[in-house]
Amino acid sequence: MTSTGAASAATAPTWTSSTGSNNVVLATSPTITTPIIKGSAASDIATLGPELVTAGVTATGTNWNGSYSTGWIHSAGSTDNLTSSGLTLSAGSIYQVTYTDNDSTNSVAYAIGGVTLNTHAQPLAAESRVITATAATGFTIVPTSAFAGNIVLSIKLITPSVATETLQSSDGTVISEARANTAGGNLLVGKYVGHYLTTGTANVGFGSSNSFYSLTTGTYNTAVGYSNQNANTSGISNTSIGASVLTGLTSGSYNTAVGVAVLNYNITGSYNTAIGYGAGPTTYTQLSNTTAIGYDAAPTASNQVMLGNSSVTDFSYYGTIHALSDANLKTNIEEIGYDGGLALDNITPVYYSWISDVNTADNDTSGNYTAPIHAGFTAQNLQPLLPNIVTQTNQFLSIDTTGILAYGVLELQHLRKRVAVLEGVPMLRYSDNGTLDNISIAVVNGGLQLAPTSQTQPACTDSIQGTHWFIAGSATQDSAEEVCAYVSGVIGWRKIMWQ
Repeated sequence: MTSTGAASAATAPTWTSSTGSNNVVLATSPTITTPIIKGSAASDIATLGPELVTAGVTATGTNWNGSYSTGWIHSAGSTDNLTSSGLTLSAGSIYQVTYTDNDSTNSVAYAIGGVTLNTHAQPLAAESRVITATAATGFTIVPTSAFAGNIVLSIKLITPSVATETLQSSDGTVISEARANTAGGNLLVGKYVGHYLTTGTANVGFGSSNSFYSLTTGTYNTAVGYSNQNANTSGISNTSIGASVLTGLTSGSYNTAVGVAVLNYNITGSYNTAIGYGAGPTTYTQLSNTTAIGYDAAPTASNQVMLGNSSVTDFSYYGTIHALSDANLKTNIEEIGYDGGLALDNITPVYYSWISDVNTADNDTSGNYTAPIHAGFTAQNLQPLLPNIVTQTNQFLSIDTTGILAYGVLELQHLRKRVAVLEGVPMLRYSDNGTLDNISIAVVNGGLQLAPTSQTQPACTDSIQGTHWFIAGSATQDSAEEVCAYVSGVIGWRKIMWQ
């Protein structure tokens, strides 16, 4: 039995017999109607009302001047508020608030329609928020004393789009909604997901509990899960998967967060990646280009990678971790000056336990957990001795362990040279071009000065005083050795007499 019709959304195939007799027809091309749910102009995008901060709106305050058209300017030295008059928002109505200031260091707080916005330092670019007014008031701007900048403010009434389709429970409660619009290419499924989108494009949202609740102009964002990116208004290319992810984000871009309660302190930071429960920075200092992997992994500075939290006691891996060290990637290269091992002499190696491990042991009622003991250093001990390998990251110090190794290798080289002098053993080293250089060796004031014989003899100056230079001889010419030294107040190369 064969099919004489191709299956499609509208027509089922008709089955007939190509051979034989007394056959039964199984189907007779019934018409299948594909349900089409078509929206309207009201369900395509949210609509914005006219600008409310217009010529009729004024604002006054000590150390403030300006107007609605050019912005209000605050001079440092006062914390007096800028309070509006001629503007009254309606409690319960929803507004899109856009503000710009040009002081990205010092913070300012906004109270608009009874709603207080975050008091972190604002970015230079315009930032938008969606608020539901709680009081019939205008706006109040509260600066810090050091704030010195120009603030431009825009407030518009926003009417959310109507869902194209809703899914309700048996008691009539709306559980999910669906929205779609052609111009923006947005696909939005979930209660309130993207209902304030105005000009944002190419956003995909599947979730609940206000995911994409405030999104208006943002583009290329993806939110999948519960309560994701609910404060994002204008961010670009952010991806969140999980529950309560990127909930604080308003205008940051190119962030990726996966898990539960992930990257929630990030508001305007960009290029951050966090994977795992509670992963991401834990302060409102806006960081960028951080990577956090694991439970409570919390980077403390931009351009930082954090694996795990303070309870992690061991890191195992297969293969090799390579640190880039190509000279072509470096500049300002110079040899480390030898200090006679003074820094190393004052380094104190210690045994220690992490405080977090001790706290875990103290709280372990079974008595089976003991805080591990480690061997290493403290940054506070190294900082005055080798300050270039100690870094301050927020409230904590960290150590460049490769830097410690460099000083250790330097000291080992000098020890080998001392041994070579004492034992009369010649030493060789490779030059930068890969060939072997003979090294002349001499003790000068208890230290060593070395010079490769394959190089051109340099001018004798204070900077190389004490350097010995060996001149190779032959069957017809004696070998010679010279030292760069002062004689009768004059510095120059002086021959050393051999017997």
